[in-house]
Amino acid sequence: MIDTLNQEPYDCIVIGGGIHGVGVLHDLASRGICRTLLLEKNTLGSGTSSKSTKLIHGGLRYLKNPWDIPLVYEGLQERALLLKLAPDLCSPLEFLFPVFKGAGMPAWMVRTGLFMYDFLAGSENIKKHRSVASSEATQMIPGLDTSRMRKIFSFWDGQTDDLALTRLVANSATSLGAKIKTKTSVQKILKKEGCWQVKTEDGSHFTAKTVVNAAGPWADKVLKSADLSPIYEGVNIRGSHLLIEDLGLKAGVFLQSPPQKGRPNRILFLLPWHGKTMIGTTEAPQSSPDECAMSEEECAYMIECINYYIHRDFTVADIEQQFAGMRWLARQPGKSMNKTSRKHKITTHKNAESPLFTIYGGKLTAYRKLCEEVGSKVAKKLGVTKLSGTKSQENWDLNSDYKAAIEGRFEKLRQGLL
Repeated sequence: MIDTLNQEPYDCIVIGGGIHGVGVLHDLASRGICRTLLLEKNTLGSGTSSKSTKLIHGGLRYLKNPWDIPLVYEGLQERALLLKLAPDLCSPLEFLFPVFKGAGMPAWMVRTGLFMYDFLAGSENIKKHRSVASSEATQMIPGLDTSRMRKIFSFWDGQTDDLALTRLVANSATSLGAKIKTKTSVQKILKKEGCWQVKTEDGSHFTAKTVVNAAGPWADKVLKSADLSPIYEGVNIRGSHLLIEDLGLKAGVFLQSPPQKGRPNRILFLLPWHGKTMIGTTEAPQSSPDECAMSEEECAYMIECINYYIHRDFTVADIEQQFAGMRWLARQPGKSMNKTSRKHKITTHKNAESPLFTIYGGKLTAYRKLCEEVGSKVAKKLGVTKLSGTKSQENWDLNSDYKAAIEGRFEKLRQGLL
């Protein structure tokens, strides 16, 4: 048990060791705010931050919602930055975007969206989109059934290892002086003399001038431990993925759902992933964050999709691994989740002058920008005027040990050990 009741309060305690939690810690440390502590109930990145689609992208599909265009622009700018900051982890990946006969979006709409995607990326664009002949497409994606396709486009985005990125950001924060305590679950948060007192299940006590609730799907539980009511209705959306044998993909594929009466048009990715092929993702409501698992319906849907577009006959027996993560979003009143913006929200609860910030939403690609926004709020409260330094490689722990650890993780992925 650690008792810090009589010690000087931390400047900030961050709850949650996903990409946003470690990102806030890194941002604060880059400003010289190093009397900080992150508490994670499990291991770093054990939740959603290791179960995403592994993409560094602007979010092409969000362009269909005009209110999300700024979100796409932000993602594309952050994509360019991550490709420069962590090139061993974030790399460009070409995608094919087929236009199907009699189903999905028409060619003119897809081309318009790709023009806009290139325009929003500006001078940081990886490569411009282009048309691809069926013969070239089948060389890039062996077995692709081009007879169902009216037109095929190519565009570029990025790919990463989400868990390795989370750990890199965490290591960068601790190298600057921040502290992290894993396997530590928050039990109660109390108001005490203008500060927040955080009690953990192992009996430890920590006091802080500010608290950042970056627990994602568990954020409401953190608020409840502080006897606070959520400002937004938070909802969990499950995204599931399958890993099958290596299909020899030389690019990713941006697929639309096979045509079926009564089924909404959804997007599904087919991706090369360290000697495997990844299929995902889905969108399904998830009630309990502690019981997140892919449903039989999601599994059947993804197998149906891959069999529709690839000349193969996959079954459940061909699945080598599967995983499901959650998107923690703030529901907008009167809107379905399909129409709810993926733009993040940051709420504030105050204890005298000591705020508790809660993060809703957010995307892996734009995590740094979100965390800079949270860091600025914390810094303002603490009277710190130094700006975030996370755009500079000087504040990243890119040493040889990191590269060796990354390569070791990639080798385990290739061997199917992770």
